[in-house]
Amino acid sequence: MGGWWVSLVLAEKFYYVVAIISTLVFVVQLVLNLIGVGVDDADVDVGSAHDALDAGAGHVDGAHSTGLGVISVKTVMAFLVGFGWTGAICLGGGMRLGFAIPLSIVAGAVLMLLVFWMLKIFYDLAETGNVDTKNAVGKTATVYVSVPPAGQGRGQIQVTVQGRLRELNAVAQDEEALKPGTHVRVVKLLDAETVLVKKMEVRDV
Repeated sequence: MGGWWVSLVLAEKFYYVVAIISTLVFVVQLVLNLIGVGVDDADVDVGSAHDALDAGAGHVDGAHSTGLGVISVKTVMAFLVGFGWTGAICLGGGMRLGFAIPLSIVAGAVLMLLVFWMLKIFYDLAETGNVDTKNAVGKTATVYVSVPPAGQGRGQIQVTVQGRLRELNAVAQDEEALKPGTHVRVVKLLDAETVLVKKMEVRDV
């Protein structure tokens, strides 16, 4: 073991150190979560998942309500795991450092995004199970994505249900389109994620 370590070049040692430490931390996080010990993600304040993904790939439903950040302790550890092991394997296989660095960065980024999406799905499922959408009926909401006139399609609203900000599909009761920022009232629950809304008049505010 000692002879193997000594035989490694500096770059290989760096990659192995990053890979081993990040893997241990990542595994410990998963084990603690599985046995029920709370380990907060300590999300870095660089914008929620909704903000980060909206710019490049359009709206991601549910990310805003969870507040899950693309960059968090778990996703950073996932990046380092992919980065470290890919770099170590590439250099160990005889690849030049100039090729190993970008390849390891790409591998780390892919694993980071994969873990992010898995966490997002987990949090979305957890939130869906805890919040009863029926409690949105009668609530005041704000149009988030334009809602077409009655019978012409769906938009989205943001509404606080059981103390949580949720994004729900919305169908208009009115014969006019409802623009983003318009205050509406939730009239009826159409399905688990869709509600009927009515534009609020001045006297309703």
